[in-house]
Formats: sequence, C-alpha cells, structure tokens
Amino acid sequence: MDRRSQRRIRTTIRDRMQELGVRDADVAEASGVAQSYFNRLKNGVVIPNVRTAGKVARALESTVEDLWPVGQPYQTAPEVRSASRSRGRVR
Repeated sequence: MDRRSQRRIRTTIRDRMQELGVRDADVAEASGVAQSYFNRLKNGVVIPNVRTAGKVARALESTVEDLWPVGQPYQTAPEVRSASRSRGRVR
C-alpha cells in the first residue's frame, strides 16, 4: 500500500476514534482482534479481510466504506516468491 493510502486510513480511523473517545485497546477488544494487529491495521500496514473490516467498522460505529473508501486504488507490494515455492532449488 502506498504512503498516501496509509495516511488516509490512519487519519480516518484516528479521527473516528477521537470522535468516539476510544483507545486502540477499546476498538481491538470490541472488534475481537489483537491490539497489535489493530495498530498495524490503523497505520495502513495491513489490509483487513472483509469480516475483520466489518467488525472494526461496527466497533467505530461506522461503515467499511467510510474507513476504507471504495474505488480508491491501493498499491500493494509486488508478490515475492517464497523459498517453499521454489522447493529449495537454486537457480
């Protein structure tokens, strides 16, 4: 994900948390995710699956679309071929 997208997500979630007067731990608990995972999610390091995004949105009394705008392009890191896929062969 590019830095602009990360900033947008971080700002949107942080603003909503301030409006509600909640902390990371409160949202993580209400969402059923680890606080460390929520922190990475809030900072745009990870993109949640649909179910987790819905839980976080509900915890923030919001919608998935408000927190992760639809139609906004997110750039992801290029796929890295794992060593297990190459079966340990050196090329």
